[in-house]
Amino acid sequence: MRLLRVLWVAAAWAACGVGGDQQRKVDQTFATMPSHQTAVLGSTAVLPCRVVNRRGLVQWTRDGFGLGTHRGLEGFERYSMIGADEEGDFSLRISPVTLEDDAEYQCQVSSATELPLRSQVARLTVFVPPQPPSVDHPKVATAGVPLTLTCSSSGGRPAPEIQWLDGTGAEIHTGVHLSQDLMDDEKRVNAHATLTFTPTRHHHARTLTCLTHNPALHTPLAAKVRLNVEYPPEVQLVFSPDELSEGVEASVTCRVEANPGDVTYRWFRGGSEVAGAQGGTLTLGVLSRSDNASPIACEVTNAVGTTRKTQTLNVKYAPMFLAAPSSQSAEPNQQVTLRCRVDANPPPDITWSRPNDAKVVGRGSELAVTATSSSAGLYICSARSPGFSPLEGRVHLRLRGPPLIRAQAVVAVPEGQPAVLRCGVVAVPHPVAVTWTREGTVLVTEEGRYVDEEQRADGVVSTLTINKTTHNDFAAYNCSVVNEYGVDTHKILLQRQPVVPLMVIVGGGAGVVLVVIVVILFILCGRRRGGNTPKDKAAEAGTLAVKSGGGGGVGVVGGGRSGSGDVSDGVVGTQLQVMPPSLLPHDNHSTGQESDAKDVEIRTTSSLSAADRDSDSGWERESSKASPREPQVAPLAHARYSVGSTVFTPPDQGYISYVDYTRDYSPVPVSVGESYAQFQVGGPYARSTPASDPPSSLPNSVAPPPYTPSPHATTDLNGGVNGR
Repeated sequence: MRLLRVLWVAAAWAACGVGGDQQRKVDQTFATMPSHQTAVLGSTAVLPCRVVNRRGLVQWTRDGFGLGTHRGLEGFERYSMIGADEEGDFSLRISPVTLEDDAEYQCQVSSATELPLRSQVARLTVFVPPQPPSVDHPKVATAGVPLTLTCSSSGGRPAPEIQWLDGTGAEIHTGVHLSQDLMDDEKRVNAHATLTFTPTRHHHARTLTCLTHNPALHTPLAAKVRLNVEYPPEVQLVFSPDELSEGVEASVTCRVEANPGDVTYRWFRGGSEVAGAQGGTLTLGVLSRSDNASPIACEVTNAVGTTRKTQTLNVKYAPMFLAAPSSQSAEPNQQVTLRCRVDANPPPDITWSRPNDAKVVGRGSELAVTATSSSAGLYICSARSPGFSPLEGRVHLRLRGPPLIRAQAVVAVPEGQPAVLRCGVVAVPHPVAVTWTREGTVLVTEEGRYVDEEQRADGVVSTLTINKTTHNDFAAYNCSVVNEYGVDTHKILLQRQPVVPLMVIVGGGAGVVLVVIVVILFILCGRRRGGNTPKDKAAEAGTLAVKSGGGGGVGVVGGGRSGSGDVSDGVVGTQLQVMPPSLLPHDNHSTGQESDAKDVEIRTTSSLSAADRDSDSGWERESSKASPREPQVAPLAHARYSVGSTVFTPPDQGYISYVDYTRDYSPVPVSVGESYAQFQVGGPYARSTPASDPPSSLPNSVAPPPYTPSPHATTDLNGGVNGR
C-alpha cells in the first residue's frame, strides 16, 4: 500500500513536469474543504470534499495515512467516498463512528502536470456518553458526624461534568470536590464528585441528586439518594394554658422529634427530679406567684443521645407589697426617701401622687422629697400591672415638732358610774412620756383606776379610766406630754352629772303616751265629721294640742328646769338632759392631708417603749375607735315647738345649749392655787393649755354660759363612754 502511494505521487510530479505551462489551461481547486466536526459514538459522520476542474486522483488521509483513491476504500469497511465524479464530490462518510475514528482528516487531489492539492486538516472528535452516575453512601448517617457522598460517572468523552443538587433543586457548591482519571484507552475519562458535610436532623429524609452532563447526552443523567439521618431528640416545651397566671391549674407537654423514635422521659422541677413523672406531660397543679421564674426541665433519651430542655415559668400575678409602705418623719428641709416596694408580673409601673391631685409627682419605687410644710402630708403610691387592678399604698411625711394635745375640757358623769378621760396627743417624734396628775399629784394605777395608752402613727392616745366614780373623783385632771421638741399640757374637768328622778322619767313617758292617745282620738273623731275640710281639721288639731299642753307642755332640753316639772292637765313635762356633742375641731397641726386616725396601730401596752415610739407600720390601718377627725356621735333630734298649729325648726339648727347644773348648784371645790409650774420646760416649743372654764370655787363666781369650745383645739376622745 505504501509503495502504491509513492508511485502515485511520483506520477503526479512527472505529469506536472510534462508539457509545462503550455498544457495548463485551468487550475483544479477545492470548492469545499472538510472542517472540524464532532460525532457521537455509533453515529454517522460525513467530511465534505468537492473539487472543481479535477484532473488528478482524490484520496483521504487519516492522521497522515492515505485511505485509497477508490470510492469504496478497500480495507476500511466503515469508510467510503460518496458523491459523483461529475460534480467533483468526494466526501468521506464514516458509519458507524467508533472511538478510533477520533483523528485528523485531509482531502488530497493528485495531478500529473500540476502540484497536488491538499485541503485543510479537519479534526473529527468522537463523543462517548458516560455511564449513568452512581452514588456511594452509608445507609445510615448520624447527626453531628461528618458524612461523605461520592458520585461517579465513568467512560465519558470528554470527561463528564457532575453536579450535586439539594432537595430544592439548588446546586451545592460548599463541600464538593471534583476529580478525574483517564481510562486505559487514553481517550475516555472517569469523573467523580465528592460531597462532604455534617448532617443535622433537618437533613433526615431529604433527597440529594447527582447530575452528569456530557455533550454526547441529550439530557443529563441523574442519581438520587435519600438520607437516613439518626439524631438525638429535639425537645420543645408547650404550656397549657398558653398564658400562665396565679391561681390557674396548668400542665406542660414535652414535644419530641427524634430518629429513632423510641424515647424515654425524665422531668425536673426547680432543679429536682419529679418522682413518678412518666410520659410526655407533667401536671403543674395550681400556680402561685412563688412558681414564677421556677425552672421546668424535660430530659428525653434515644439511641443516639440525650437532650434536656429547660424553661422558666412565667406566671403572671397581681401587684403586692413586698414591704408595708412606711411613713417618714423629718426635720424641716431634710431630704427624705419614701419607699413603695411592689412585686408583680408583668413588672408594675409605680407612680406617686398627692390626695385630690391627679398630677404625678414621681415614678419608681422610691421618691425623694425635701421635708417642708408644703411637702409634708400624705403621699399615695399606685402600682399598675397590665391585666390587674391597681394597688395603692399610703405614706405620710410628717415634720418633727413639739407635741399637741387634743382633748375635752369638761367630762360629766353621774356619781357611781365609770368615767373615761381621753388625752389625744399628736407628736412626731413620739412622746417620751404622758403623765396624768390631779391637783398636783401624779396619778398611779390602782384598783378601780388605770391608764391605758394607744400608740398611733402620729402620736398616742392616753386614757384614764375610773371604773366607779366617787365624790372625791370629781376634780380637775391634768394631762401632760413631753417629746424631744417640747411639752404640752391640758386640763380636763370631771364633773358630777345630776340624775333625773325615776318618777319624773315615768311620769314624762306616761304624759307622752297620753298626748299621743288624745291626738289619735281627735283624728278619728275628725274623720267622722264629713263637712270639715282637711285645713279645718288641721286647725282643730293644733288648737287641741295647745289646750292639752297647759303651761308646761314641753320640758326644757339640756337638763334645765322648765316652769314646773309636775304633772299638769294630764301632760307630764319631762326634764331631758342632752350632753353637748363631741367637740371635733379641725386639725390644723397635722402634716397629713387625711385623718391621721386612719393610720394608727392599736397597742394595748401602757408604757412607751423605744420600739413603740419609733415604730411606724405604715399600713395606715383604720382604728375602730373614735378619732379626732372622724366624729362618731349619734345625731341629735331637733326639738319641736308647738304654738297653735305652727311647727318650726329652731334657728340654731337643733343645737341645744349645755347648762351644767351640777357645776352651778353643786360646785366641785378646786384649789385656786393650782398651777402648771411643774410642767414648765425650757425651749421655744414649750407651751401649756389652761382649762377652758375658770374654777367654780372662786369667790363671787358666776355660773358660766353654755359651754363653748375653747380656742385650744379639742376633740371628743371619750366616744360616748362616760356614764352613758
